[in-house]
Amino acid sequence: MKALLEKIQQQVSEIAELKYIDENWGQLDYYSPNMPVQFPCALIDVQQVQFTNLGRDMSKKPVQRQIGQVVLKITIADIRLAIAVYRHQGHKKERVWAIWDIIEQIHKQLHGVSLLPNVSPLIRVRSVERCVMMECKNMKCITVVKCRIVSASRMDN
Repeated sequence: MKALLEKIQQQVSEIAELKYIDENWGQLDYYSPNMPVQFPCALIDVQQVQFTNLGRDMSKKPVQRQIGQVVLKITIADIRLAIAVYRHQGHKKERVWAIWDIIEQIHKQLHGVSLLPNVSPLIRVRSVERCVMMECKNMKCITVVKCRIVSASRMDN
């Protein structure tokens, strides 16, 4: 699992716009004016792992063979200091829409890519959940977009 998460981080780190990439341990739930991330960020989380038994293979260790299906969630967040009003023009409006460009770049970096031997290609299974959080002190609006991907892997360790 660790190797898969490291490879995902490596792939996502090629997106220059992202300032912070890490495993999700609740950084956006840290209720303080100074969240421990830089924006925009991508946080990777293991949502679920299900295993199916394949039987025994005496030539391998462990002998009992399994296939695991891993559901990962990537949370993309950015501070939104402006709203995307249709008639507004310029840099602020472009900045508001930038998070959608990052989502598309992450999709291109990960979808259909096999990152490790004996790991099937990553497949997006749920596109976007969106929530907006409001920080009360500075009235900064943080846009959080969550993308889910799934990978089925054969465990040969």
